Amino acid sequence: MNLFKNTKNYNLYILIFLIAFISYLPAIIFFNVPLDGEGSLHYGFLSKHGRWFLDFIKFGLNKDSIYTYNPFFTILISNIFLSLSAIINSKIFNFNNFNTILFSALYITFPQYAYQYYFITQADVISFGLFLCSLSIYILYLNNISNLLKYIICFICSYLILGIYQTLLLLPFTLLFIRFFLDYKENEEKTKVIFNKVFCYIIIITVSVFIYYCTIKALNIKMENNEYAKSFFSLQNLSLNFKYIIRNLLGRFYYGQQPYLLATLIVISFIPYSIIKNKEKIWTYLFLIILVVSPFITILVMDSYPPRIFLSTNICFSFSIIYCLTHLKNKYLKTIIISTISLTSIFYISQLYYSQYKVGEQDKTTARDIKTQLMINIPDYNDPNYSFYFYGRLKNSEFRIKKSEVFGASFFEWCGGDTNRISAFLKYQNIMNIKPSSLKDINKIDTKLIHEMPIWPNPKSIQKFNNTIIIKLGDENNENCLFTLDE
Repeated sequence: MNLFKNTKNYNLYILIFLIAFISYLPAIIFFNVPLDGEGSLHYGFLSKHGRWFLDFIKFGLNKDSIYTYNPFFTILISNIFLSLSAIINSKIFNFNNFNTILFSALYITFPQYAYQYYFITQADVISFGLFLCSLSIYILYLNNISNLLKYIICFICSYLILGIYQTLLLLPFTLLFIRFFLDYKENEEKTKVIFNKVFCYIIIITVSVFIYYCTIKALNIKMENNEYAKSFFSLQNLSLNFKYIIRNLLGRFYYGQQPYLLATLIVISFIPYSIIKNKEKIWTYLFLIILVVSPFITILVMDSYPPRIFLSTNICFSFSIIYCLTHLKNKYLKTIIISTISLTSIFYISQLYYSQYKVGEQDKTTARDIKTQLMINIPDYNDPNYSFYFYGRLKNSEFRIKKSEVFGASFFEWCGGDTNRISAFLKYQNIMNIKPSSLKDINKIDTKLIHEMPIWPNPKSIQKFNNTIIIKLGDENNENCLFTLDE
């Protein structure tokens, strides 16, 4: 089970890396500043979400350092670890080289990870987190190292995973569930040994969570965004949540998810075929059903459903298809099927990034138009005594794809029109360098004046109140940062 025991495995990795590079080439070709990329990140920004290890990766021990986004290098690093993750997963599942290529093509190209890469706080580390998840399970099943060393490495991986992105911790359990199924299928008499592995890993995870919690306390990290985290969870509307699970299985929940319908249909078709041919046992069908549904089970206890939380989607999608197609003996036909699915997924990824590019270009035009109107309405607008307040938000761009969540979201729209984000965006694009209004200055503004103002692009949507320049983008001043998926 050695990863690179011969030259063929190196060649295999290069091929899989090329698949990843091609898949996310649109992120470079259609580059436009992504979310959180408009400003420089400072130490502590990520720790308040409990992601202390992210802070360490980006800033090291220098609390005064500043992190900026490098589009090519970020995607390069992401693809390196994503490719490693794909190969390690294949080793966990004991795939041969042919199935490793097919699995990796599906795993890498499914567009769910595009929603991770869009956030620069996660773009260059989420794939490293995926790598750690895969490595922890891979090490757990190695036979040529001592159990103590195994458990220590698994603990370190799990501990660091929590410090990167807490939701990632669900991913190793999906890998463990699949490996459990494969081992049990191979030898049902080894049930005790298989359960011991699972039990040991649960203990490791429990210890990791405890040490992680102690680290948060020891570093005196104040979790300032508890309300943000709590906003995701709810036990209400269970019937609606079941409806959303069905929509996910049909690939209709978010843009780019459409290929998931194929996994659902392939599993549904495989069951009667296998029963007729008497090729599998009944519990195999139960496993496959649980596997395709499992990425979306968390919907039952959630009130917000951004695509980036369904982290096990790529694994469940890829494995279920590859497993069901194992009975298809024609390698050329299998290659054509997997290639068609993968190319379709790459198309969706390119459309997501292209829509973001178009909206980004539109934002630049809007920003320049606002600057032009400012020069007419308030010629001395760049006086350092003036501060700026953007009220409301622009309506969705016509270039934004339906159900694409944050993809295609304008900076003049995000967070209901966030003055700080817009100011940082204007500075990043070298259009204007303005000072955002303080909350104290905003509270002094006559609300009647704002309500009577027309919205942009009306020339009168830009007015001055004392030393505050008000730019009214829309009628509603909604500060909710959570984008909902269109019905």
